[in-house]
Amino acid sequence: MNDIRNLVLTLFFAVVAAFAVAAFFVLNYGPSGKYTVDNTLLKPELLGELNYNDYNSKTGAQDRYIFDVLEYSWLDKDKNDWLKKNIDLNAYSQFYKLIENDESLPDTPPVQMKNSARLTIFVKTESDAEWQKQVKSFQTVEWVHEDYYRIELHEDNPGTHWVYFYHPQIVKKIGQLLNP
Repeated sequence: MNDIRNLVLTLFFAVVAAFAVAAFFVLNYGPSGKYTVDNTLLKPELLGELNYNDYNSKTGAQDRYIFDVLEYSWLDKDKNDWLKKNIDLNAYSQFYKLIENDESLPDTPPVQMKNSARLTIFVKTESDAEWQKQVKSFQTVEWVHEDYYRIELHEDNPGTHWVYFYHPQIVKKIGQLLNP
């Protein structure tokens, strides 16, 4: 009788422990888990090492891509036009340090989205041969509200995927940092 009771208790605690472990992983790493900037956005020290194969629409084949340039663009409300400026690695590092510990929001923020500025990491083909030369966006950060921004994710699913972050006065801080 004691053996049966011990067996039932052991099985019960094993099942409870399994559910606890599963719940932990689902809550922390599942689809409702949070992203942090430091595991979502390319770190400044990795830009120079960026080197990967991707589809080249110009050649219809795989090509080697490397880092090209960082471009900050913002909407000039007076001209109703996008202005662009290349930024250096030092400015990108300062920007990255400002937001690296931000955690993503579980849902799209309940504010009116107006893309007022963006930072784009561009890559180019390793070869400068005209027949295969191509420049394309690798990753983009968009400021969509004075306190909210989003980072483009690379997913296997078709379409563009974004993760949203909150950072008080981010548009003002970024404007002062990247476009003084």
